Amino acid sequence: MNKKFLLRLGASCLILALASYGLLVLFRDTLIINFGVIITNRLSGIYYILGGIGLILTIFSVPAVIRENKKLKTANQADPVLSYKNQVFSPDMIKDQLMKIKVQRPRLSKEIDNCLLQLNKMDQRQERLKEIIKLNSADYMDDSIGLLDEAEQFICKNMIRVINLSLASEDEPLDDPTYKKQVQSVLEANDKVLETCKNLLIDVANYISDKSQGQPINLTRLESWRQTVHDSITFTEK
Repeated sequence: MNKKFLLRLGASCLILALASYGLLVLFRDTLIINFGVIITNRLSGIYYILGGIGLILTIFSVPAVIRENKKLKTANQADPVLSYKNQVFSPDMIKDQLMKIKVQRPRLSKEIDNCLLQLNKMDQRQERLKEIIKLNSADYMDDSIGLLDEAEQFICKNMIRVINLSLASEDEPLDDPTYKKQVQSVLEANDKVLETCKNLLIDVANYISDKSQGQPINLTRLESWRQTVHDSITFTEK
């Protein structure tokens, strides 16, 4: 049976027991005159019965209810509200936050400038790809745009790490080798993805040019770079 229901039932019995006791004390003389001492004494046993039942149910159910509430609280805390794996980040929002940190923490300017440079490079490569596809009416290459969008999200998620590290760092993080090492690790991971995206962009341009000129087409290199971009993102997110 539901422990919370038993707890409520026990509490109700205790309340009724107290109410019965109060009524018997208040109207005892009237009850004795109308019903006699024996019946009145028997009626007084009602609050003993109700009180006993209520006490037993309460003692039995309270620990179980407390344990259940603790389990529920732990389960709710186990899953964070924010999930970086599923959340879509705005590059502009990331840039704004980085700029705020740069103003508030001038000693971080070098690290923040490197982050902004990477975000701008990603923007440029996305725009160049879209321009090439649009100029050549190469809608059949639209999936490459989606791939670069995934790469952009990968970089943005890494920038969230830099933002959090910068906000959590001491006043002079440049003297903190742990901070420098962690930020450098993020920048290196982003550089690898950016370089792969650049190579993909070049091969997309060559593929479209060869196709438009009726030249023999070799998809092997293009597909290789596509897979490399995808693998570099998914491997790091696991």
